[in-house]
Amino acid sequence: MILLAAKASSHSFTARSALDLYRRRTAAGFWLNLSLGILMAASLLVGAVTHTGVVPFAALAVAWTALLFYSTRAMRLAVDSATLIEAGRFDEAELMLRESLTAFSLLRVGKTIGLKQLATLRHSEKRWGDAIELCRELVSQTPTEPAVQRTSRLMLADSLLAMNQVSAAGFEIAAIDVANIDLHDSLWLLAVRIDWQSRTGQYHAICSDISRSTQLTELMPTAMASRTQTLIAEAAFHVGLHQWASFLKLRSHLLMRDPVAG
Repeated sequence: MILLAAKASSHSFTARSALDLYRRRTAAGFWLNLSLGILMAASLLVGAVTHTGVVPFAALAVAWTALLFYSTRAMRLAVDSATLIEAGRFDEAELMLRESLTAFSLLRVGKTIGLKQLATLRHSEKRWGDAIELCRELVSQTPTEPAVQRTSRLMLADSLLAMNQVSAAGFEIAAIDVANIDLHDSLWLLAVRIDWQSRTGQYHAICSDISRSTQLTELMPTAMASRTQTLIAEAAFHVGLHQWASFLKLRSHLLMRDPVAG
């Protein structure tokens, strides 16, 4: 029943509809936060003037705390969807993310995590157009958590390359902040950069540190490692490093044939 409902609604939950929902919910959360803050400040002033104490302020503070606690539900749904995406249960993940983006929340960060997870879902589904639109919204936001900004730019660059928008992908790759980058994003960035360099004929750049790049590909997931090694092999052939080209081409083929590799 859940899967049928997900399939029936998947085409209607486009990037545009998700962004409209995200913007409406975050705007509502902002104005409600602002209104509660103003009311709490006013209740303190009124209490001081009328000597009525802090009862109105305390009541508003309790209400705000309760709303904040309830707001964590949207964030929990967004975080939990990651497991479904990794397991390839895309329909269930979409239902969970739709619920996350629809749910009431005072916390903008919860909605942003939901939007990022939806972008991850669309990227995993190879729905490149939706992934690009969602990621562009994420990278345009300030301030944004650096890790969210970096992962969103990586997804954006990868999706742009899939759509053969090479120049735009190069701009996004150059804009990626590598400070405090984790291993997962570092490997992904290497794969995306080599893909872009290969498409733009930068074979010498790909081979400038071929030994280190090759070692790093061994840490990548199998499909990513095989593709990246193939691209490095092609670059090595173009610049005359034929031993590297032969080795990497063979290694790439072995990776794809080994069912337990990676």
